[in-house]
Amino acid sequence: MVKLTENELKLVNDIIDNNKSFKFNQNNPKRLGAYNRYELYKSSTNYKEFINADGKRDDFKNDYKKGFITLDNLSNLENNNLVNNNLENNNLENINLENNNLENINLENNNLENNNKYNFILGNCLEVLKEIPDKTISLIITSPPYNIGLKYNKYKDKKPREQYLEWIYDIFVELKRVLKDDGHIFLNMGYTNKDPWISMEVAMKLKDLFILQNKITWVKSVHINGVLNKNSDERVDKTFGHFKNINSERYINVTNEDLYHFTKNDKVTVNKKSVGVPFEYKCNLIDRKTGQHKIDKKTGQPMEDKRCKGNTWFIPYKTITSKKDKGEHPAIFPEELVEHFIKISDIKEGSVLDPFCGTGTTVNVAKKMNNLENSKYNLSGIGIDIDEKYINYCKERIKG
Repeated sequence: MVKLTENELKLVNDIIDNNKSFKFNQNNPKRLGAYNRYELYKSSTNYKEFINADGKRDDFKNDYKKGFITLDNLSNLENNNLVNNNLENNNLENINLENNNLENINLENNNLENNNKYNFILGNCLEVLKEIPDKTISLIITSPPYNIGLKYNKYKDKKPREQYLEWIYDIFVELKRVLKDDGHIFLNMGYTNKDPWISMEVAMKLKDLFILQNKITWVKSVHINGVLNKNSDERVDKTFGHFKNINSERYINVTNEDLYHFTKNDKVTVNKKSVGVPFEYKCNLIDRKTGQHKIDKKTGQPMEDKRCKGNTWFIPYKTITSKKDKGEHPAIFPEELVEHFIKISDIKEGSVLDPFCGTGTTVNVAKKMNNLENSKYNLSGIGIDIDEKYINYCKERIKG
């Protein structure tokens, strides 16, 4: 028998009312270090109980005793031991996250599998964030509305300036709370010629919350002089990346956006070489005694000579006009940008969060990194958005 807190009782009742199952652990008072495993599901008044035979977590799946308990009414459960909120399988797809049940989820021990590992939550991000436990998120990657008048389905991207800045601040207070002490936040902010200050004002607003560890310029397109024409020996000028028509007599086209790298303290390190660029001269990679390539002690592989690519990243932004390709979202960023954030943060395990997930690129890239050949990544992903169309799109996209 177990005794549920009020919030746990509400969660279980909600799940059972919807004919869903609920899994959790409970410490076993008779054996130190042992625990009982429960799975509750609606079948009249019968609920199934799994008890670990030897108390070892690693052996649970292959070695357990089966028993049954009958509960007439969940509210009448009695026992001194409260339910352990660390849901063993974190079966998020069986939990109604829209009803603020996140407090029952231990993201730090996230052992989700398949699509349970990647979750999209419909709701106001400020409200949803309040339900996420403290210090459970390893990496936050996000691009909030820029307040420059872009056309979203469910959000008006033109608040009064101070109201917008206060709104951003309140959200980042919550993001700081849920972020682990050694975690990273990467914030992408755009701007326009008519409003060039917005990105900088947002960064200044967050000055008292975070260490601004790095400020990076994301170059979405670049003009190169003297490119060799494929069809002749003639050299021409070309622009690579995002393209916009020249439609102003006053302004130069904006071809970059700002990337802010925030941390909670100044002890957090980054892996610069993970997104480094090859160095041309390789002589220092050869062992003088053997004549062979030097071996990287960490990877066991021949050393690569890479240099930090600096704080200007040229990551082409594909010009997309099709609503099908954009997921009907006015501001999407490329997967390569998210890959850079994950690699440079050097986080191999943990939860990645995007509170303005849009079409779900952040979570999709987390899945992509997990699925790399010989991958060292084991990331879970959470995306939050206020627009049901985007959430539905994300759920379909993650299946691909």
